[in-house]
Amino acid sequence: MEFRSFDPQLEVRSMSKRLLCGIVVPYGVDQRIDASLTERFERGAFRHQYRAAHRVRLLNYHSNQAGHTILGHAVALRDADAGLYGEFQVTRSRDGDHYLALAEDGTLREWSVGFVPEASRMDGRTTVHTRATAFETALVPEGAYGDLASVMAVRAATPVLARDTLLARLPKPL
Repeated sequence: MEFRSFDPQLEVRSMSKRLLCGIVVPYGVDQRIDASLTERFERGAFRHQYRAAHRVRLLNYHSNQAGHTILGHAVALRDADAGLYGEFQVTRSRDGDHYLALAEDGTLREWSVGFVPEASRMDGRTTVHTRATAFETALVPEGAYGDLASVMAVRAATPVLARDTLLARLPKPL
């Protein structure tokens, strides 16, 4: 099993649905993980999981660390230009509320992914993952993938009417 972290595009959506959304794994970027490992994920590496997104858990720490707690699970996974996009339902619990608040105020802005590499190849000194299975994602203060993405939006505390009003003010595409 492999565990990786990075600074994603992270969005908190809909108070009623309690969703954390963003890029979980970047595509097409060589990332040095440590002195002996540089890796890259190809677009579509997780495609086989999209219909069973609920199997990817959201945790406060990785499952190989003491004290981890399940905060929720993925409700959607799909390819985006930047990487694997995920939407995670956060459970209604003391821990879920706490971590949702930390994400909402920007204290925790990064994802860390736990995955099993299934098909890889070497490109020079870079391991290129062409197929992998994500089994968990954790919210962390500092991820292995660094500044590859940023917070997209935090919407959990914004009433739907106010959000719609703000969206209506955006310029229309030409």
